[in-house]
Amino acid sequence: HGLDTVWLDVPNTEIVGVADDDKTGLAKAATRLKVERAYADYRKMLDETKPDIVAICQRWLDQHAEMAVAAAERGI
Repeated sequence: HGLDTVWLDVPNTEIVGVADDDKTGLAKAATRLKVERAYADYRKMLDETKPDIVAICQRWLDQHAEMAVAAAERGI
């Protein structure tokens, strides 16, 4: 879908982490996004990287709400 890669073209934007519980998908995303901090657990990523914004690009739509709530609970 490419939604995650749009951030590469946004000026003054740094991708600070990526999360995917699938090891293969995580490795591909980290390479595609040129990011060093890759996490199997998105909650750990949110806690450690403390991003200003998040892009929820999860392949399973039923998990989007849970991820959005986790970000909101952290003030993101």
